Amino acid sequence: MIRLEDGPSPKTKVIFVALDYSYGEEKRGHGFEWQMYLAMQEMEDVEVIRYPLELMQTPPEKKRVANLHLLHLVEAWKPDFVFVALFTDQLLPEVLDEIKKKTCLLGFCFDSAWRFESYEKAVAPHFTYMVITNAISISRYKESSLSFIKATYGCRTSFFKPLNLPKIYDISFIGGNHGNRTEVIRALRAKGLKVQVFGIGWPDTVEVPYEEVVRVFNQSKINLNLANASTGGYQQVKGRHFEIPGCKAFQLSSNIPELYEYFYPNREIGVFNSDVDLYEKCIYYLTREKEREEIAERAYKKTLAEHTWEIRFREIFKAAEGKPDWLL
Repeated sequence: MIRLEDGPSPKTKVIFVALDYSYGEEKRGHGFEWQMYLAMQEMEDVEVIRYPLELMQTPPEKKRVANLHLLHLVEAWKPDFVFVALFTDQLLPEVLDEIKKKTCLLGFCFDSAWRFESYEKAVAPHFTYMVITNAISISRYKESSLSFIKATYGCRTSFFKPLNLPKIYDISFIGGNHGNRTEVIRALRAKGLKVQVFGIGWPDTVEVPYEEVVRVFNQSKINLNLANASTGGYQQVKGRHFEIPGCKAFQLSSNIPELYEYFYPNREIGVFNSDVDLYEKCIYYLTREKEREEIAERAYKKTLAEHTWEIRFREIFKAAEGKPDWLL
């Protein structure tokens, strides 16, 4: 199906189905899925057509028309893969079933840790494979006899890259205000640390566009990565874990054992285990510029070598072809 052998060959054809905008809201600008699409578009041996999920966030009859249009596109273009970055219930099960008969249908899951029972368990049978991004869900998928590929996020290194800007933030955090994040930030500030936050739900800031996110990563001595999910209290690997080192920037992350599959702790990424440990690590790294830069440099090289979106997409495509190294 997919053609990745050396030598002249036709391009792999992919229909990429995802939100164009963050959470489907145009006023919030392009979101994470847009970076995934652009990264796939940059792959020289892949031809990709984008199909916005926003077309299906409509009244029932228009939603059905958009679903049927996608099905007709699959029938006419005959892609090797239909890659869906899942959001909610935009895609009709009966249409997914028809697409699955005609090509390899992949569903990319962002929050399997807490969305399995409420969403993924029902939709998964309509896909050839679900692509899950955390180890917690492996047993759930196996117990439910659902087909899946274990993968993770990547970095679009043509966008998330070093900008050689001065460090104007001691500590920054980019992300929504949920869980215990308010308490974590408040505790650091109460001890005299300067922490700048960006994102939805914070009283003293706003969400910033992706172009500004890259600048903040580059301008921060410490990029704080609070990796708690918005629901359920799970700690999970996130896209930020790969985007920050793509900028050759230092990050200090919640300690997630699964993260060690991708970066060596305290050598390629800083990690903390508690609020007290977080404060102590912030003090430690703020006074050790050379060590921060060395860690960021190693993580940057690792990201370019192993964690780009191009590499990740190839891993997923090969797994979908039944390669035993990646298919679980």
